[in-house]
Amino acid sequence: MQNKIYGICRNVLKITDEEIAEVKEVYEEQLNYISPLKMATTGKQRELGEHNKQVLEKLLELKVILENGAQN
Repeated sequence: MQNKIYGICRNVLKITDEEIAEVKEVYEEQLNYISPLKMATTGKQRELGEHNKQVLEKLLELKVILENGAQN
């Protein structure tokens, strides 16, 4: 049985600049979403954008930690 944690760490280390840019573009669109006729949708999109931004930030923090640990 393969350890899932190792798989996650390997995948985090493989995150590319292009993937980071793609996710940033998505969450920025979500944060900037405005629909005057659908304020509930606007709120949900902004909440989702903030969540996705935080997830990306934490993944990038984990990537740095893993990279630093791999060098030691």
